[in-house]
Amino acid sequence: MHESSMTFLAILTAMPDEEVESTIERIASRLPAYGRLTASELLTMVTRARKTGYVLNDVRTLSGVTAIGVPIFDPNGRPIGAISISAIAARMTATRQRELLEVLRREIRTIEKQLARDTDKSLDLAVDRVMAHPELVAQLLPKPTGGDARSHVARR
Repeated sequence: MHESSMTFLAILTAMPDEEVESTIERIASRLPAYGRLTASELLTMVTRARKTGYVLNDVRTLSGVTAIGVPIFDPNGRPIGAISISAIAARMTATRQRELLEVLRREIRTIEKQLARDTDKSLDLAVDRVMAHPELVAQLLPKPTGGDARSHVARR
């Protein structure tokens, strides 16, 4: 599995079980292109990655290459991407894997914090825009039981 496949696998591990199963079903016929990889082996990798918090491809699909990957989540906890690193297996010792995993996790925390800030800013901007035009919002809301629509929007 090359690096782009590792990012796919990292995202796959963060998906709900039913999505994982249906995705593996859809791609099963293409898995032999990745060496010895089978649907069963892929599911085993997903299960292991869920336990460890990262994806590890230790020379299963591309002889002499080891790769690790970690998913990136949006502020709602949905997987939206991943970062992975691959290297010659001889250089990817267990110690080096742990070091690189810490680097990946640190970078992902930075990305996720920025995503959260951007989401908060976008939400604040959207609320500001909505509140600047209460007459438009009033058309979308049910009629309030007391007072006019503008006062109903302003109270929310």
